[in-house]
Amino acid sequence: MGERVAKTTVRAVNALTARWAGAACGGTVFSAAGVWPLLAFLADGASGDARAELADAVGLPADHAATAARELLAATGSMPGLRSALGLWTRHELAVREEWRAGLPAGTHGVLTDVLPAGQRALDAWAAERTGGLIERMPVALDADVVMVPASALALRTEWPRPFDELMLSPDAGPWQGRRLAGLRRTGVRLDRAGVTSGPHGYVTELKVPGDNGIDVHLLLGEQRMPPPARCWARVSPPWAAGSPWCPAANSRTATWDRACGSSNSGASYRGRRSCP
Repeated sequence: MGERVAKTTVRAVNALTARWAGAACGGTVFSAAGVWPLLAFLADGASGDARAELADAVGLPADHAATAARELLAATGSMPGLRSALGLWTRHELAVREEWRAGLPAGTHGVLTDVLPAGQRALDAWAAERTGGLIERMPVALDADVVMVPASALALRTEWPRPFDELMLSPDAGPWQGRRLAGLRRTGVRLDRAGVTSGPHGYVTELKVPGDNGIDVHLLLGEQRMPPPARCWARVSPPWAAGSPWCPAANSRTATWDRACGSSNSGASYRGRRSCP
């Protein structure tokens, strides 16, 4: 069981999730829980307009952001199956205040080398190591104009106690209509793991799929008439967020687990989306 996180921090992370979901267009995968600590540390070290803008994004006063970020990182770091990390690389000519750098988690700060290929290899190695090989390359290309690279990594592995069966699907509606897609199917008798709620955009069906290490994956199905931003969500409930909605009122901005959102088969990593029955 992970450590508890203050309600103010959970609400702030949820608020960032909701804003992000509201601005998303088309298919995407994101995690506010991964990027929020990075923004919080940057808010703590910034000044002037940048400090105010980062504090607004974080949803907490900048003076409190770093403490909240450490609390959240401690909680995610104690969860079975979850790997989280922050990284910040700067060029030699970009001065970093020592008192701020000392407050970052150990091993967070690095220096960008003047040899670009070597620097790129170092970033790629960090991404692969911190995600257990799920992400092999850092999604940024270094060039002479790059003076700072902030990064966060969040990688989750869980196994289904009851595995899914793989099959091919051909959706009769939605953006993948007529295509043949790899899908997953499983049947069960636990009705308490499925439910329907209403939201401002229509009805949403939720299915909870428990993992074997205390982590639940929630697959959310919105009505077909919902606009694209309201179509696809899969969310993870960590133990320390019990009783707190991971995606607040934005649950209506969800999408079809039988058309777009994913889960992996037994023993594989939960990586994002696949077509599911």
